[in-house]
Amino acid sequence: MTDVVNRGANQAANPAMDRRGLVVDLALIALASVASLALFAVLRRLGLPFGLRVIAMGEDYNWLLILSSPGAVARAQTFWTFNDRNPLSPWWYVAAQPLFTNGANGAYLVRLMMGPLLGVSSYLMVRGVADGRARGIALGTGMLAAAWVLHPTPDEIAWNFIGALSLSCLCVASFAAWVRGGRRAPGWYGLSLVLWFVAFGSYTFQVGAVVGIGLLALLHPASPGAGPFRRFVGAVLETLPYALLLGAFVLVWKTTQNPGMAAYYDLRPDLLLQNLPASIKAGLSVSRYDGFVAVAQQVLGWRALALGAAFGIGMAGLHFLALRREEPVRARDAAVVLAVAFGLVLPTLLIESMSGTWTVGLRWPMVEQAWMPLLWTGVAALVLALLPVPAGLRRAGLSAVGGVAAAWLLVACLGYNSRQSVASAHEGALRSGMEALGAAVPAGQPANFVVLVDPGVFLVTPDIMSYRVAPVWWPGRDFGLRVLWANHPNGWDAEPWGKLVLEDAQATNLRIGGGAPVPYGAIRFLRFDGRRLTAPAELTAADVAPYPVTWRRSAPVRQGP
Repeated sequence: MTDVVNRGANQAANPAMDRRGLVVDLALIALASVASLALFAVLRRLGLPFGLRVIAMGEDYNWLLILSSPGAVARAQTFWTFNDRNPLSPWWYVAAQPLFTNGANGAYLVRLMMGPLLGVSSYLMVRGVADGRARGIALGTGMLAAAWVLHPTPDEIAWNFIGALSLSCLCVASFAAWVRGGRRAPGWYGLSLVLWFVAFGSYTFQVGAVVGIGLLALLHPASPGAGPFRRFVGAVLETLPYALLLGAFVLVWKTTQNPGMAAYYDLRPDLLLQNLPASIKAGLSVSRYDGFVAVAQQVLGWRALALGAAFGIGMAGLHFLALRREEPVRARDAAVVLAVAFGLVLPTLLIESMSGTWTVGLRWPMVEQAWMPLLWTGVAALVLALLPVPAGLRRAGLSAVGGVAAAWLLVACLGYNSRQSVASAHEGALRSGMEALGAAVPAGQPANFVVLVDPGVFLVTPDIMSYRVAPVWWPGRDFGLRVLWANHPNGWDAEPWGKLVLEDAQATNLRIGGGAPVPYGAIRFLRFDGRRLTAPAELTAADVAPYPVTWRRSAPVRQGP
């Protein structure tokens, strides 16, 4: 035991050794972020449905349309019209626009860049709040967060929220640097305030870093010899600027709030006790990704489990080798890390539980890329620290837990990437075909397209997004578009414009939101099988029966080639 303590003291006294450890850890985090991507690319080369060719789809179209506005300010103001709560959010997209709007896979590459950023940010946060210790938690969390490319939906809508989470972690890390430096470098304190503001200005759920900051201020008082009351008052005063900054932001937000959005953000405290258990369960579980695990096993069979095992063993082995001479994580450090991690997600838990708008569990994916690795490694380190086991076994146990988590993560990511790749291929084929058809329409001539998607075709972008998709596919053209899925339950079917209505002389609801009736000469009916578009010469009631279509015709619809 004495050797372990002396070794920890020698490491603290030897900055060069600490720098070497930092370089090794950052290299391993970077390796974790590219390992799974390299595997996706290799599997694609083998002809399997994986890869890095994932185009923008789903809610990404909202941002593609916003980014088509002339000028950065106009783009931010366009965003404000339907989301006035996250005023800095559009500026992430403005900054990333040259890459994001790259039609090949720009949105996907922007999302992938968030992995290493969050991995490094969470690593620095853990090392900071644990006074430079807890390297086992920090490295495990960093590697898992960097390798995490999961989301419940295949679009990339959460990428800047993950960026905001990274800033929250860096905010806590900066405050920890201020405290560890004896409060003699105010730049760290100022940087912490700025990072916190940008984080919740980008995504207002990211206010939880202040919980960790308050805890650090309490555990590391400016006057260590002071009594409990003075320590508490000192922590409150040191945390007060964060609260004032948040208060000022809320006042500005309420002053400039879009009146039409006010009810959308209302919180109902009466729902808290009703929804809290379900939200806690959602925050502790990754069962939402069971479907992706099943997809990986369906596509790869036993090879999915073999790849997951190999990835997990590799991650665990690298983690163990990097920490083989490191002091095991102390129980107190693990507890502090877990408390800070819980603070990061506390706003998600409370706001989600009190919202009458968001479904319980819907907001956890915005924080789980750091939260889950922190939870897994933090709990494992705490349990191992409390057990009477040798130091070597504690280090090996923590590495093993990280390896198991990494194995599950890779299998889930394989399924997710496969779903993304298939959806992207279908979406790309549909977009390419539709753009060609639109280009063939003479300038100024109206056109309306109705696409009947064959059963089994996997598309991410629902029909209700058609009014956002059309301006992206055909800039400057006023085309109507409906993309109808077969046998797909659409929640908007009950709306007056929900179903396409086919009458003898005309059709209605050619656009989301309704509109004037359109004669059949201005409508092009198409079928899409996942690879190509075809124009059927004739459509009968039986042909459209699986789709959200109301048939009021006395004869089939006939159209030319």
